[in-house]
Amino acid sequence: MDDLQICERHSLSSEELEEIKSEKNGLYQAIKANSPAGKAWLASWRRQKKIDEHVVLMSNQAIIFKQKIENIIKEGVDENGSEWASYPTDLTRCSPFFPMGKQEMAKRIFLEDYVIVSAGWGSIKYTGPKLSIYDEDVLMAVLAIVQSRAKDSGILNEKGKTHYYYNGSVLPILRLLGYENPNKDAYKMVLRSLNLLSVAGVKLSVSVGKKTNSKKEKDQKIIQMASILSTFEWNEKTKDLLVVINPFFYEMYVSKTVTFIDVVKRVNLSGTISKALYRFVQSHRESGVFRGHFLTLADVLNVNLSNQNYEIRRALKKAIIELIDDGILTNKSGFDSQDIIYLERAERTLPGRD
Repeated sequence: MDDLQICERHSLSSEELEEIKSEKNGLYQAIKANSPAGKAWLASWRRQKKIDEHVVLMSNQAIIFKQKIENIIKEGVDENGSEWASYPTDLTRCSPFFPMGKQEMAKRIFLEDYVIVSAGWGSIKYTGPKLSIYDEDVLMAVLAIVQSRAKDSGILNEKGKTHYYYNGSVLPILRLLGYENPNKDAYKMVLRSLNLLSVAGVKLSVSVGKKTNSKKEKDQKIIQMASILSTFEWNEKTKDLLVVINPFFYEMYVSKTVTFIDVVKRVNLSGTISKALYRFVQSHRESGVFRGHFLTLADVLNVNLSNQNYEIRRALKKAIIELIDDGILTNKSGFDSQDIIYLERAERTLPGRD
């Protein structure tokens, strides 16, 4: 079989065939001989090529993004050398994930430019379907698999480019979510969450400028992150899943906190507010992590503030008790008064504290 026939039989371009000949001569010989093993090898090569194309594209965009941020911060230095516009370093104390019931999850509302956080440096806004705590569980399960560098997943560093992806079965994700014998509905729920995460967009606005004549002249620059997941593909026939995490999201939001999140411990928490509270607690390095008004904490956890105050207090008390019972918070945690909450994280809840 000549090269033209190979291209026609296997729908290969001449460039792809040259790439195979130069880099995978064994594959070239196998498909030239029209062997069944060659067909399977070619399918595997195509799948890996698709992954590489996705992650290289997103990593190149991440490098550009990082450079933009560095330029923005540099421009924000005043005449005395001090910065008044800085890049946010801890974004887990605010979140686009909400405690939601089954009925609300079944019919999602659409949020547009929902303010996650707004401060002197700028703001972070979310646009997309309203995301649940379960969706966050799914995302954290994928991140845990990626961080573990398991087979068919990884954090690959190649020529200065960082790739974050998982390619394989849905089952490992379900296992981390606590399913021992998952049914079809469990698979559908995970796939639905991944689908929602693939269209969930975060927009970062950073205000920068220089002091001139004791006045701040602010210039606002906007960097748009397309989605939390840059790629989500599901092959119904082969049951093959491909998830590529957007490096913007990973570097700006997740990589600063995911190593402090025990995914299994979080999944085993029964309450959605408990899970949100666990994320908030783990985002702090100090022992006493919070003291303030209960409505401030409720707002951070995305608790519905339209509920009656006694309902909000009761929900927060329940979440705090669950974290105390699970050894995440100390017995000192709780309401100091009718409105003031104190939270103190227990020892050995962060890596390196054994």
